[in-house]
Amino acid sequence: MANKIILLFSHILTESQISELKNHFNIETITYLPDYLQNIWSNIPPDYIDIEKELTSIKEFVTQNLYNNGKNYILVQGEYGAVYDMVNFAFENNYIPIYSASKRVYESKKIDEDKIENIHYFKHIKFQLYKESNRK
Repeated sequence: MANKIILLFSHILTESQISELKNHFNIETITYLPDYLQNIWSNIPPDYIDIEKELTSIKEFVTQNLYNNGKNYILVQGEYGAVYDMVNFAFENNYIPIYSASKRVYESKKIDEDKIENIHYFKHIKFQLYKESNRK
């Protein structure tokens, strides 16, 4: 049985992430969003009225591109409201939502009297399962 994942996040997987997905989750097929959907996911407007409406085309893509056999995963990271909605969508449709747990390193440098440069490094540690709560 082949497992599949669709990626709802703004980055390209690293080699170690691909390896973990294949070895730990037995994923055979990794699917990125097409550019037009990636643009929607990466640019959720902060003043949205109805997040479900914003995500309709992404949900349709997910539904059309996951199997009926095998385990279906969705890597979900992004704007908080969109993530919440997509994680609930995943649970409602028997998909398995996961996220990348990362170690964050922060550096701050004073450039001059008026400027500070902040640099954030993220190092993937492992994929984690979202846990379904008793939402009902």
